[in-house]
Amino acid sequence: MKNRTGFVSNSSTSSFVIAMKPNAPTKIKVSIEVDLADYINCILKTQEDVEAWLKEQISHMRVDGVPLSLEKLIQHFEENPEDEYWLGRDYKKYKEIVASGKVVCIGEFSSYGDGGNETENMLCNTGLVNLNLSSDIDIIQGEGGY
Repeated sequence: MKNRTGFVSNSSTSSFVIAMKPNAPTKIKVSIEVDLADYINCILKTQEDVEAWLKEQISHMRVDGVPLSLEKLIQHFEENPEDEYWLGRDYKKYKEIVASGKVVCIGEFSSYGDGGNETENMLCNTGLVNLNLSSDIDIIQGEGGY
């Protein structure tokens, strides 16, 4: 293991120095404002949008060399509500959300890329689940990575 004795700041390590009273609390609150619209790739507003999303998700899938039929897949999901395959689960959930008058926003945070975006890296690692979001936003999926 390599021990560093100098101040370090690079892509994987960041050193810091603080002064504090003995026995002072060490917890800090970090607050940033992020516009999730910057990370949204797809917005599903209608039942047709949900079906188009599902069609895109299965566009590369084959059964015995034949492209998977959207109609048969939807029929399977509707006839087998206990099926917990992620695609069927998401499809059913998204349909319910749109039917309730809300929209489904699908996005992503990445820790890849050149230059790095510290906010995006943090969101990629922590996800949205434990953040204090507006009461207008429901998290359907949002766990962090790594």
